[in-house]
Amino acid sequence: MTPRFLLAVLFAMVGMGIAPVAADLPKPLHPTFPILDAKGEPVSRGGQALSTARTCGACHDTEYIASHCYHADVGAGQPVRTGQAASGREWDIGPGLFGRWDSLNYGPHGPDLDVKQWIAWSAGRHVGGGPARSVGVELNCFVCHLSEPDRSAWKRELREGHYKWAATATLVSTGIIKKTSAGWQWDAKAFDDKGAFLDDALRPRVSSVANCAACHGLAHTSEKPLVFPQGLWDLGLQTKGQIFSAQRLKDSGLNLKGKETLSRSFDTHAERLLQCSNCHNTVNNPTFFSGVARDKPRHLTFEPRRLSPGEYLTRPNHQLAKGHTPQGTGARAFDGTMRRCENCHYAAVGHDWLPNLQRHLDALHCETCHIPHVYAPAREQTDWTLPTLDGKARIRYRGVEGDPRSSASLIEGYQPIILPRIELDGKRKWTPHNLLATWYWIAGDPPAPVDLSLLTKALFQDGNIHPDIKKALDANGDGVAEVSEWRLDAPDKTEAVRARLEALGLRDPRIRGEIQPYSLHHGVAGGQWALRQCAECHGPKSRLDASMELALYVPGGVLPKRVGDANVEWDGRLFRDEAGRLLYEPATAGLHVLGKDRWRWGDWLGSLTVLAVGLAVVVHGGLRIWSARKAR
Repeated sequence: MTPRFLLAVLFAMVGMGIAPVAADLPKPLHPTFPILDAKGEPVSRGGQALSTARTCGACHDTEYIASHCYHADVGAGQPVRTGQAASGREWDIGPGLFGRWDSLNYGPHGPDLDVKQWIAWSAGRHVGGGPARSVGVELNCFVCHLSEPDRSAWKRELREGHYKWAATATLVSTGIIKKTSAGWQWDAKAFDDKGAFLDDALRPRVSSVANCAACHGLAHTSEKPLVFPQGLWDLGLQTKGQIFSAQRLKDSGLNLKGKETLSRSFDTHAERLLQCSNCHNTVNNPTFFSGVARDKPRHLTFEPRRLSPGEYLTRPNHQLAKGHTPQGTGARAFDGTMRRCENCHYAAVGHDWLPNLQRHLDALHCETCHIPHVYAPAREQTDWTLPTLDGKARIRYRGVEGDPRSSASLIEGYQPIILPRIELDGKRKWTPHNLLATWYWIAGDPPAPVDLSLLTKALFQDGNIHPDIKKALDANGDGVAEVSEWRLDAPDKTEAVRARLEALGLRDPRIRGEIQPYSLHHGVAGGQWALRQCAECHGPKSRLDASMELALYVPGGVLPKRVGDANVEWDGRLFRDEAGRLLYEPATAGLHVLGKDRWRWGDWLGSLTVLAVGLAVVVHGGLRIWSARKAR
């Protein structure tokens, strides 16, 4: 049997539900194959770096895959002119990871974006190919299709500029190769005489939750109590508090408030053993291709025209189905291709208690009720205006008392803010979100973020805070700039930093603030844990009106603005309370919610109607009494 035939059989079994989709199959069915170098020679003979294009290209059209993968392209194929980006930032040159500035992590930016600098910065978030291909970094299939890829070795080689051996380093965890003082060396005993590997650990698999979570959040499949890994705070866990795990909250290792009562799982879909690929499938996968794409004819309920398993395995399109979120700004052409709740669940079953069901489904996304609370901390405020000596932002998290990395910190989690999201059809649906507020310095014309090395040079001198800055920050005059004083919450503090930046030659330095909404779609609760009380939305303390804190203080007094490419309606009120905190309160204009909203004229009309009816009853009763007495 040929390798392609075996793959076709595996695909058909998974598609028909005969084989499990979980990552840990009893024995992987993908056949072994020779690992080849760039010249097509087995690495076991020549000792050269592997080439994924040649190795995987023996059966798959790797050129097609690399050019049809937005995880590789990351926006590089969608360039925009300086000053015309939908985000509203004058320095953005694209909509994705390459070209759209990451304000949370202060990434490289601008029209002169250096590819090598970008690779070093994005090594932990990119799969190779795309813009990295210009310096010899191929799309690394092993990052997603190996059960335990060595991502740390992959990142290290990229950051050190060893592009040729980066994909090879991904296999370090398998023991098939190691790095010595003489360079990289393959283990000849790990291959047969044709150059094919002998260890099942190298057999490619369908991408698992763990593969996806390495970039997109925290996934936990172990029976051990879940705890926060130290190195995962730059990813989905930080932006949304997103955890994909079947473990019950009360069984985790987190210090959760009221933990003993939390018998629900972190995510009901993880509890049902779903994988990321069940919803985020490749768009030409015959098993999932049932016409859910946004551009399908409306009169079709089933699309019979689809690839055969063999055709698909040769050219699996790696454009993954995706939703239409405010944070998913890259590859917008594929927005709406993902299967949503209604594509798997029949809402009429289990919601018979809910009055006016269709009206609720039209106005709300399912997540509004099924993600009522997030049981993890998430980033709230990011302040780059006064970074630390090593160039780190000052970050405040919501939903936790203290450092979220500390096991002693009490985690309460947070209630998402409900915002109207603009859908592909132009309609709006209320969806739960987290809001991240960020402040940073910009300078020049056209403006651009101030380089962090210049900013730290302005703030520090010989490893200590600059005397001018220290004097401005020392509000109580005790000669020490305390942590509570290390913020630009007064005009004289802001002017002191501005003066230092101008002294370094920067033109017109000023502070800018922005708000990035992140919609929530994981951490789904089912059954009794979803919202079921009408008063949650239809009472005087409606969730639809609930405000969200954005910042403990406002750096430079600059109110932030929503990024321009976030598809949420932004008609609410941004305000500061008596303590100086910044909050956002959503508006429900155009949506009349019974029990929450009051229409003054409606109240008057209702009152007059009641009075009229009462008066009519009195008059009618009086006339009957008068008529009866007269008849006597």
